[in-house]
Amino acid sequence: MHVNIEVAHVEIRKLREQLERKQEEADEYQAMTHLAGKELEHFRYVKVTKTGKPKTWGPVVTQLVVEMLANGTPPSAISANILSVCKLLIPDAPIIEELPSIRFVRSCRTVLLHLAKTLAAYEIASQEVFQQLFTDGTTRRQTEFQNVIIGVLTPAGYRRVALDGCILSEEHNAESVTTSILVAFQRSGKLLDLWRSVTVEKYPDRQDLLDRIPPSSELTLAKMAKGFTMTDTCNTARRIQHLLHEEIKKICKEKGMSDEDIELHKSFCWQHLRNVWFGAVELALNNTLLNQLEESLSGIPSIYRVNMDIVNLYRASEKMVGGTANYQKGDGKNFVHFKNEFHPTTFLYPLMRACGGTRQDLCVEGAPSILMNIPMYLQFLHWRMDACGTSGDGILATNLYLNFKSSEVIAQLRVLSILHIAICMPVRWLAGKMESLLDYDFGYYDMGKALDIMESAFMEIIDDPS
Repeated sequence: MHVNIEVAHVEIRKLREQLERKQEEADEYQAMTHLAGKELEHFRYVKVTKTGKPKTWGPVVTQLVVEMLANGTPPSAISANILSVCKLLIPDAPIIEELPSIRFVRSCRTVLLHLAKTLAAYEIASQEVFQQLFTDGTTRRQTEFQNVIIGVLTPAGYRRVALDGCILSEEHNAESVTTSILVAFQRSGKLLDLWRSVTVEKYPDRQDLLDRIPPSSELTLAKMAKGFTMTDTCNTARRIQHLLHEEIKKICKEKGMSDEDIELHKSFCWQHLRNVWFGAVELALNNTLLNQLEESLSGIPSIYRVNMDIVNLYRASEKMVGGTANYQKGDGKNFVHFKNEFHPTTFLYPLMRACGGTRQDLCVEGAPSILMNIPMYLQFLHWRMDACGTSGDGILATNLYLNFKSSEVIAQLRVLSILHIAICMPVRWLAGKMESLLDYDFGYYDMGKALDIMESAFMEIIDDPS
């Protein structure tokens, strides 16, 4: 047997080098595991037994939960996500003894709320001046609340920062809402002062950190001295706007400003103005068709609830064929089966959400999809009523069938679709992109030019309807 000694030595050196590399990787992995285990000790409960309070989680777990909530993770999935990540990153380290309960995770939403409000106050107070203050109100489950959004011009561009999205007032009048808005500024200022006090306590030798956090005195409406206040056009909102102007002027004078230094401007939201237009359009079309079709409508049994309210037609359509209405008497599943069985290649336009709330531009926004889907809706309704006969509840189906067979309803949908494409969408885009059109010398006051163009076009149609 002949052995090449030189080749054998070379192979032995290669094997030793591979073994050394593997040993280095093993040592590095062991060190990382040990370090991670020490860091993840913070995951355990911090027991509080002397005061008799229940056990709480440490700041690391709280921060992890808050981060996941901020990213949109459902509370019920957070504990499982923590377990999965730990097992995947460090499979051989049994570091998980307990996991946060769903109750603790949900309570962290309050922590996230305070954190978001504090950061919003920081962002607003850090600015030298405010360009805009916008406020609007809405209701949820018969509870009225208000929001306040501040517009600021930063080096990165124009930004809107929500100071508070849910301001509850004692009463539902303009005076009480105005007072609540002022209180919201004071509360946000207290969050900044609390942040500063905690910073001093945790980092007593870091003056640079403290200097980066503005005091509550910087969160003042005096920075609105030359800004815009924007509301919608209803009487209560306009009253709130007037009262805010009076309060801002008062605060500015307390800061030592003269009347020449105060140059407040009032403005109305063009999104709300657009809704007002289409609310009037909807009412006018409804009344016109009711007058023209009075004799025909009187011949339809009232049980079928046929009228010319276009939004009611959208809601009935969503209940009948929509997949998200969850209406017990609807037939969305059968409609999907009908479409896939008999028209698998036909495109179906998605319906606008009509059952979840009320907004005035819905009358034009929901028209195109209904208009384009009517041929399939009619075939499905005919197929359904022919299959079911007189059995079951056919009031909703009959209501839609009578509406979709009406040439007047089709004409109404065509008009509203044209208005949506020709007016609603361009005005919405201009109102939403106004701050980015500075390079084109277009701003808030130039929206009046769009209104003049629209009026001229309508006058031409009146003069020559063809």
